[in-house]
Amino acid sequence: MLNKIIIACLLFLGIGLSGARAQADHTRIIDSLRVALDKAQEDSVKIAIKLKLSDLARSSDIRMSVELAESAIDIAKRTGNLRLLASAYSNAAYSYFSLGNFTKAAKYFYLVLDMMKRRSEDLEVAYLLINIGALKIKTKQFSEAEKLFLESRQTLDEIQVSKSNSKYFDAYLTIFNNLGITASEMGDTLKAVNYYKQGIKLAQQEKKHGLYYAMLLNNLGKVLTAQGMLKEAFHLLKESLELRVQLNDITGLVQSHRNLAAYYAKSSDRKKSREHLYESLRLARIIGNNDLLSTVLEPLYESYLLDGRSDSALKYLNELRNVEQQISKDEVLKEITKLELTAQFEERERQSRAEHKRRELIYMFSLSTLLLLAISAILLYSLSRNRLKRIRLEQHNTELKQKHLELEKKQLEQELEFKNKELTTNVLYQIKKNEIINDIAQKLVRHIHRFKAENQDIIYEIVRDLEHSQKDGVWDEFELRFQHVHNEFFERLQELFPDLTNGERRLCAFLRLNMTTKEIASITGLSPRSIEVARTRLRRKLKLTNADTGLIEFLSSL
Repeated sequence: MLNKIIIACLLFLGIGLSGARAQADHTRIIDSLRVALDKAQEDSVKIAIKLKLSDLARSSDIRMSVELAESAIDIAKRTGNLRLLASAYSNAAYSYFSLGNFTKAAKYFYLVLDMMKRRSEDLEVAYLLINIGALKIKTKQFSEAEKLFLESRQTLDEIQVSKSNSKYFDAYLTIFNNLGITASEMGDTLKAVNYYKQGIKLAQQEKKHGLYYAMLLNNLGKVLTAQGMLKEAFHLLKESLELRVQLNDITGLVQSHRNLAAYYAKSSDRKKSREHLYESLRLARIIGNNDLLSTVLEPLYESYLLDGRSDSALKYLNELRNVEQQISKDEVLKEITKLELTAQFEERERQSRAEHKRRELIYMFSLSTLLLLAISAILLYSLSRNRLKRIRLEQHNTELKQKHLELEKKQLEQELEFKNKELTTNVLYQIKKNEIINDIAQKLVRHIHRFKAENQDIIYEIVRDLEHSQKDGVWDEFELRFQHVHNEFFERLQELFPDLTNGERRLCAFLRLNMTTKEIASITGLSPRSIEVARTRLRRKLKLTNADTGLIEFLSSL
């Protein structure tokens, strides 16, 4: 992908892609690729074929090259594969560079650079910095270009790779060569020579005598020739020429022969100079590149003009004008194509932004809907949970109240039972007291004759007092105490059964206290049989004769 420094080569050689491949083979390969593209199913295969077609179309149909690259980008975006997307961006950048649209080329190179930095692929980062630096040279931003090349060199210095990695050292050689070009363009010849020599020294140490080494030799020879250092320049240009012959680098040979022609012109040997120009022109015609042809035709015209050979000079001048006219036409067509593609690109970008905005709106709407649903769900859950808590709390409170009521009821029952016992005890105490008093009074009356006559009146008075203390006040006190404990009992009894006698009322009170017949007989001084008769009579008055309800049970319910 990025191991080809295409832009750098364009700068060194001043041309586009080589036209060495035969037209028939070129057409056959394109046709085969198009058939393969029609049959391709996987996106990765489609992208690879489109990028290869874009490479092949770059020298003949730049519009097609750009369109294929952009199409590959669209597919790569859908796949989400960063490696495929980086390849598509890089290819598009090279195509836009060939078109002369350096702004678009820079945009895509920077996108790939950001991807490679995030993936920590430092070698690829170094190559991208070289390519962006080459763009800066093309737009005559030499100072910025130099900074980028130096940054690329620093990146390479920090990479730990094997010394056998040719890609790594090719990048170094390219950096030194481009730094030499940048320094030369800024007018710093000494710095340019120093950079070229550093590159040549590195190539010799690592025995990397390839295309980039030949470029360094040729460019250094060109600078030394301009400086008049002809002897040193010749050896460099000669070595570069021999190496390019070995590599069959036809485009490079055009450069080498042209520079050797400049060397001989500088040495005042115009014959030798023209020999190299003829060879350079021959090779340039084979390639068919008008830019190369113009760089050879112009010195040929000037050489014959200096020799006063007007016919030959005019011949090459006319050919130069024809080539320049063709270059001008090509530039116009290229500019038109650039404008058209730029318009298409901007329209595609506008549509992409609109689609992105639409997706964002859909996303925001979906997110808002989901958020609203989530909030609603949370609120419903919260309300349901709170309601459940409230119900449980109410149930708990009801249970507590119920327990409290049961406790209060139990407590009241216990208090009532205690008061009933206390009341019964008090009645028994009063009755027992009456019995004792009565017994004492009877004994006094029975033995009064034993007292002196003057004391008998006193004894009678005592007996009267004792008898007086046994009056119904005891029962009044009992009724008062009973009323205090069972405050509504007598009222309810009087309301329902107003014809009850006082004795029957008292019997009802004793029965309400759940006293037995024996206990009531003991209190009243009546026999148990009398109490049973009284109870039977009371049942009739209370209309319980044929009822299943017991007497005590009925009285307890009042």
